[in-house]
Amino acid sequence: MDVFLDEAGYTGPDLANVDQPVFVLASTIVSTGEAADLLDAAFGADRKREVKHSICSKSRRGRAQILDLIRRLDPTSGRATFFPTHKEYILLAYLLDFWIEPLMHQDGVNYYEHGQNIAHTNVCYIALGSVLGMKGRRELLRRFQVMVRDRTTFAYDSFWELLYKVVREHELIAKAMDVLVFAEQRLGWRHMIDLPADLLDQGDYALMQTIEFWRAADRKSVV
Repeated sequence: MDVFLDEAGYTGPDLANVDQPVFVLASTIVSTGEAADLLDAAFGADRKREVKHSICSKSRRGRAQILDLIRRLDPTSGRATFFPTHKEYILLAYLLDFWIEPLMHQDGVNYYEHGQNIAHTNVCYIALGSVLGMKGRRELLRRFQVMVRDRTTFAYDSFWELLYKVVREHELIAKAMDVLVFAEQRLGWRHMIDLPADLLDQGDYALMQTIEFWRAADRKSVV
């Protein structure tokens, strides 16, 4: 099986990037010849120049051609897949996972049971956006990113001081996120230093998901 991959919106460990908020890793097993036929059918004479989404998406005709190509490829055929990531949401998920889960684990509670970690992330994301606005939420998460990347006492204090402030001043956020205060008080600086060095880079996670998808597809084809 030959798998072809391409990415969009990759900014490495910079998940607070305003200009590219989404990362996508796409892959396909469509052969070069079949891909050329699909492009010819969808774009016709426009195939004389390289087909680029950034160009085609700017016109109504181009957008219609893109949709036509997707229909011809047939996303349900299992010949292509993609894994999207909303980076700001992932930043929040990391904050909750890497601080709350260790705290609960010490107390014998499974934070991941029945997907409660995902439900909690959803609630916190909405609460932060509703109370602080998009800019306020991004600033909090940006400080978390800086803390994880820089590993300095200044970055550590900058993030936690802001978190303590918003929890103290906003009841809705406190109800959703005050457990982080207990996590910081019990786990502290040492826990942050021990976090994985490449924690924020989404490239490896998306690649592992892609590999697993095509391995499963290959096993089904053999059966």
